[in-house]
Formats: sequence, C-alpha cells, structure tokens
Amino acid sequence: MFDEIFGKLGNFWVSDNDKERVPGQINQNNNDFEISFVNVDFNDYDDDYILLNGVVENKKLSLIIINDPIKSTHAKVINNTYYIRYLFEGKHYNNKDNIKFENINIKIDNILSTINLHSFSTITPKPDILLIKEPTNEYVVDLNEFNLEIFLKPKSTIGYSSNGQYAKFNEEIILKLNYEEPKTITEIYPHIVKIKDLFTFLTGKSEIIGLYESSKNKEINMLFSIVTRTYNLKPQHNTLIQLNENNLEKIFNNWFENYDSLKGVYDLYFSTIGSNLSSETLFLTYCQILESYHRKRYLGEYVSKEKFEDFKSKFTPCATKMDGLDEIVSKENKGQFLNKIINSIQFCYEFTLKDRLKEIFNEFKKCELFIKIIDKFTDEETFDKGIKTYCDIVKDGRNYYTHYGEEPEHLLKGIEFFELTDSLNLIIKMIFLKEFGLTDSEINNITKNPRFNFVEYYEN
Repeated sequence: MFDEIFGKLGNFWVSDNDKERVPGQINQNNNDFEISFVNVDFNDYDDDYILLNGVVENKKLSLIIINDPIKSTHAKVINNTYYIRYLFEGKHYNNKDNIKFENINIKIDNILSTINLHSFSTITPKPDILLIKEPTNEYVVDLNEFNLEIFLKPKSTIGYSSNGQYAKFNEEIILKLNYEEPKTITEIYPHIVKIKDLFTFLTGKSEIIGLYESSKNKEINMLFSIVTRTYNLKPQHNTLIQLNENNLEKIFNNWFENYDSLKGVYDLYFSTIGSNLSSETLFLTYCQILESYHRKRYLGEYVSKEKFEDFKSKFTPCATKMDGLDEIVSKENKGQFLNKIINSIQFCYEFTLKDRLKEIFNEFKKCELFIKIIDKFTDEETFDKGIKTYCDIVKDGRNYYTHYGEEPEHLLKGIEFFELTDSLNLIIKMIFLKEFGLTDSEINNITKNPRFNFVEYYEN
C-alpha cells in the first residue's frame, strides 16, 4: 500500500500554503515513519504538530509531523528529519481538526496454520497453484463507544516450496469501526491500540496490515506508528483462539471493558514478548505481572489500611521504648535501626506474593493445563498442598533472584528454572483468557493449541 512512496522524492507544502512547495522524502525507519527535507524547517510554526500535504508518485498524501526535527549537517547542507505521526494516502486535508472519520476499517492478515504435504514433493520451487476461496463469516459486536463489524475471510492456498508441497490456511480479518458521529484520529487512536494489542496476543503478530476510511466509497489509506509499544515478534503458525459467533462478543466486550484497568499488566506482559531478557529477568517480570494483576483484581489485605495505620501509630512509640534495645544496637545506629524496623512494617497489611499467588491459582483448579503444571513441579498428597508448594517455589525464586542471598529451600536452577519460568508465562496467558470471559471448558480446549505447545511441553 505505502511501499511505492518510501524512498521516493515528492513535493510537500504546509496545508494552508500550497504556493511554497519543497522537495522531501518519506522513509520507514524500523517502527517509525520519517520525512526529510534539505535546508527546510518549520521554525516559524508554533504548533507541536504540523499538517503537510504532498504528492509522491502521483499519489495524494497528507501527513501530520511532529515539529521537533533531527538535524544533521554536511558541507553546509542541513538535513531536517521529522517523525510522521499520521500518514494519509488518497486525499489532501486543509485542517487537522477536519480530519474525522465515521467508519474505519482495519485489515489484519492472520496465518491460521501451515501444513507440509510431503507426499507431493518437488525438486524445483514453483509458485502457488491453487487458491481455495471459502465463505466470509460476518459478525456484529456492539461496544460502548462504537459498533464493530467483523468480517472473517478464510483463504486456503496450495503451493510448492523447495521442501515440497504445502497448504497454508490464512484468514483476512476486517474490523469496521462505525461511529454515530465523525471522530478525530485522536479520539479513534485508543480504540485502534486496543484492537492491535488484542490481536497481538491472539495471533503473535504486532502489525496492522492496512487501515482506511470507507465512508465515502473512496479508500483513504492511513499509516501510523503505535508509539505506546515496541514489539519484536515472529508471526506464529497458529492463532491462539479461533474467533466465532460463540466467543466474539464476549472477547471484544471484556477486552475493551477491562483494558484501561489492566493496562499496566498488559504493558508488562507485552514488554516480554520477543524480548532478549535474561531468564532471571523474565522470571522476575512474570512475578511482577502476577502481583500487579492481583492488586487490580483482588483486595489483597489482611486488615484494612485504615486499621493498620492506627496500629502502626501505636506500635512506633512502643518500638522506641523496647527493653534491651541499647544492648543490641549502638547509640550511633539506634535511630537508623528503629527507622528500618518501622519502615519494614509499612506494607504488612498487604498480602505477600505467596498469598497473592494462592488466591489467583485457586481460580484455575479446573483448568487441565494448570493441573499439569502443579503435578510437574510438586509431589504432594493433595492438589491444595501442591498449589501451596508451587507458590513456595515461585516465592523462593523471586526472593533469591532479586537479592541473590542465601539459597532458599525451594530454589530451582538450570532446566527446572527455565521450565518454571515457562509455566508462569502459560499461567499469565490463562489469566488473560479468563479475562475474556471464557469458561474453564473453553480454556481447556484452547490450551491444547499447538501454537504455544501448552500440553505437549508438559507431557514430554
């Protein structure tokens, strides 16, 4: 869609001044989109964002740039590079406030699965030979802020590669956001981010393939960088959940309803995807995700904060008058010692990590994958005791890999530690499935999905 304009020179002008046109070049730099000008800047404009119009390869473009250029100088030539916030193809806009949409279509190309057909091997690679078209499934989901039409278009491709014949099952997903009245990009942007994050979790892909307006029977393509996240993902060969009429509405409604309250949890989780974190850092991040999730979804207090503050106000003067205090600590360190004691109990009214984990895990007693995890890491007489031991293992690992003190009783190392880290990742995924409103039976079916090797990993 936009590949034809990248790296090509075009003419650009500020939207309210089409008489002063200057050459510029649009490029893609990793996840960012930029436009560069030679000896041209926009210092005369006070706005943080500037609307430009332009033409590249006979294509009409409008773009909103961030007015904070990166400057480079060579032989008295000043090159100014600006980040592009939004890029529109197909129309020129004259005012940022006039860029509004009633309908936004989002396209996502999703690989469902790829199967090698070894019995039809071939020596030389050949192009795809057959495309099997299947009927489009259409669904409608009513969300609080807009109406969402969903079109699932399955496509089956038979082809050849150097390894033989293969069958690829794709699904083009088109999501049409319909608003009762036109919305600005700023208003629409949070909805797009939520949809993007949902499909990142479901498909293992982070990019939105195409995005355009369809309200006037004329496509206006739009491109922008999701600045709230950076992903480094490899597309998976199997989507996590097959969307259908039985789960679409509750998945989308629950995701949009819970997104803002769980945003911190999702931020932490997405930071681990495709990352090069060490196994210890990854393990600690998973622990932090579980602890953060518990804070959002459960009370997590032994006593109320108000009652604890009252207790602490009575405890502090008692601590300063404790018998034998002068015998165990020097006069010089007495004040710091007392402050440490008082500070150490500041959050004693809150659950420990172990108790937070136990409360979360009790929700998964009927989930087959969770049962396998407990059986793998513990050998207790009862399932409840197994959960308790597993919580001890996670707690001891968190404490040790945070402080690297004495080795605790339940510390795991080597392969066992890698497996423990993987098990937390799987539990977090199950938590997200619960947040979709899926039942234990539905989760049991999903966790058999080979994309994550849920069951196979723990049976080997």
